[in-house]
Amino acid sequence: MSWVEARPDLEWRWIQWIQVIIFAVFLPFIMMIPETREGVILRRKAAKKRKESRKMAEQGENDESVYLARSEINKPPLIELIKISSLRPIWLLFTEPVVLFFSLWVAVAWGVFYALTSTIPMIFQGLYNFDTGRVGLVYLTLAIGTILGYVANFYQEHLYRKNVATRGPEARLYAAMLGGICFAAGCFIYAWTSFPHVTYIAPCIGITVAVFGIFCIYLGVFNFLADSYSVYASSALAGMLNANGSPVPRHANSRPVYTSFGQVNLACVILSEELSHFSQGNYTTI
Repeated sequence: MSWVEARPDLEWRWIQWIQVIIFAVFLPFIMMIPETREGVILRRKAAKKRKESRKMAEQGENDESVYLARSEINKPPLIELIKISSLRPIWLLFTEPVVLFFSLWVAVAWGVFYALTSTIPMIFQGLYNFDTGRVGLVYLTLAIGTILGYVANFYQEHLYRKNVATRGPEARLYAAMLGGICFAAGCFIYAWTSFPHVTYIAPCIGITVAVFGIFCIYLGVFNFLADSYSVYASSALAGMLNANGSPVPRHANSRPVYTSFGQVNLACVILSEELSHFSQGNYTTI
């Protein structure tokens, strides 16, 4: 996308069009993803049974029977559903310590992540004299870190199946604990190698390690809350997303925040140190 922005005849509008084209290509595959929610599957089966029963009744082969899923019995009105869906996530966020503190952990991690990635243009243009196209290539480290996190998740699933009988939902958090360490370490690597006399590959490695960490943290917490709250998992996850919508990324994601420190890497170090202290506090509670 950076090479598109660098061309005067394309600029930012074609960035949006390219994303629309990519989404259109993958949309059919997204639509083929099967439904997994129990209540929805049962409602569909009940509707199918009702349809078959009506056909048989019309042919005189059987009396029409009524099939209902459990969620269709005494179903509350739409206004009540909207009220529950709006208030339950907030209620869980402030009354369930597990939801609150894990949500704060993820929110702080995301805030620091956005703050650090916003410095990529400042670091690589200011220190390494990259042009717009080459700066865009640096963002490929985000994809590399994500792929590494995806691969590591296979081993996390192995540990989960091995220990879920004794550990319960906490067996989802092995990779998240490692991710907390890697995220703080990646931020430190990125900050302490952002100097003109150090090769640009070093901060790229730091970004990759940090992205790997945030991937493991988010996926681990997501699965842990889903396993812990079962039918209320959607509300617990919505509460976590409410915490992630904090103003931390928006306030930290600005050039004056870094230039006020005099050096961009100094600001990154301070953010990394605060993250490491926060993460260590979470390890003691897991």
